[in-house]
Amino acid sequence: MFFSICLALFYPYWTAFGFPEFATWEFQTLIFGELCQLVNIILNFFKAYHEEGNEDFEMNFFKISDRYIKEELKTDLLIFIPFGLIGHISPYFSNWKILWSIKVTRINELTDILDQKNINPIIRKVKENNT
Repeated sequence: MFFSICLALFYPYWTAFGFPEFATWEFQTLIFGELCQLVNIILNFFKAYHEEGNEDFEMNFFKISDRYIKEELKTDLLIFIPFGLIGHISPYFSNWKILWSIKVTRINELTDILDQKNINPIIRKVKENNT
């Protein structure tokens, strides 16, 4: 989660002032953060969800993965794919560097994770299992 926040803040900076050079700590941070995002996408296929009006979490893998594919996978892949890299590789598409800014939308996902509705049921379940 920390790397997602860092990358969401670094991408607009890199869009404005230049992409980090290879073999620098910034580039290594970028690669590590993108790998963390890929792991996040994979884990979302297994993440139980809570439907409104129902107190129980859905634990069936097929229902979870089907819901993720239908609702969130497209957005996650759109954010994950490095469209801005095309602007750095080809001089004909140099205006495409602005597409690095798409990565900032990860902040919405982070606010959902930290939302009270998502954290409190997990804490409640843990407390119920420990007592």
